[in-house]
Amino acid sequence: MPHAAVRSSRGRLALAGTPDAPEIVSSIDTPLSRVVLLDAAGKAWRCESLGTGERKALSPATPLDLDAVRRELSADASPDM
Repeated sequence: MPHAAVRSSRGRLALAGTPDAPEIVSSIDTPLSRVVLLDAAGKAWRCESLGTGERKALSPATPLDLDAVRRELSADASPDM
């Protein structure tokens, strides 16, 4: 999956909701295809297709979800890193 170039922004992701039902709000000016969050308790959460100004519930991430992210990041990494 191609990624956009890194650029300066004041956009951010804000955590909302409760620890058992977290939500995320984006002020990033580019839509995000996937968000993966590891909370303070070590639980992984995810959501797909988060747009600017959008608030979405996070759902628990499975080990398969995390493996897919790891593979994608590894494939995009430079061999010089």
